[in-house]
Amino acid sequence: MPPKFHPRIQVSQIRYRSERIVAEALLSTLDESWSIYHSYCWLKPDRNQKSLPLREGEADFVLFHPRLGLLILEVKGGDVTYDATHGLWFQGEIDMKDPFDQARRNVHAIIEILRHRAHFVSPLTIQGVPFPTGYAVVFPNARVTGTMPPGADPAIVFDQATISVLGTKVENALKSFATGPCKLTSRDTTETHLALRSTFRLMPSLAHDIETNEEILVQLTEHQALTLKGLY
Repeated sequence: MPPKFHPRIQVSQIRYRSERIVAEALLSTLDESWSIYHSYCWLKPDRNQKSLPLREGEADFVLFHPRLGLLILEVKGGDVTYDATHGLWFQGEIDMKDPFDQARRNVHAIIEILRHRAHFVSPLTIQGVPFPTGYAVVFPNARVTGTMPPGADPAIVFDQATISVLGTKVENALKSFATGPCKLTSRDTTETHLALRSTFRLMPSLAHDIETNEEILVQLTEHQALTLKGLY
């Protein structure tokens, strides 16, 4: 059985080809115990201000396994290059953000979401969640050579050559961040999914229903009066 994919869309509906490649690889190389959250957006106050302005971000993929933990995947497709002399990244001729820094920031943001929304019962790590968390970067259209840039490690760098075994790479990447065994209770697993999906609902407003019914009554009364006047 393939892993659970959120939101429930067809991979062909994913906008970017590089992300479609990664989604297909994840679905074919991970089992049903994994959950995949695609294009996970977050919005929160700046850490230093705790108020406006809000900071926004998006994780290309959030992967969760109840025995291994949570991994963020940042996908960078196309012609990506790294200027080691100046420490700059480029996509074609356009400069871009450091993908490893992006992935790291996404991990911190999502951990904060989980800490505020979930009610865990298992012992917490120093980060405030009961499981290991980590990140990795995927370059589905490139081959990686040479030594790693600052802030990176071979265990968290995936390229075109590793797409066919992406599931194994993902598991190894998470294990490289783990400091001990991960033993989540079923409640903690449920809390994690509820926190990631949210429980947002729109309930009918009683006040709105009352106002609507009053308007209907007024309209009926006016109509009845006109009817009676016509009869007279």
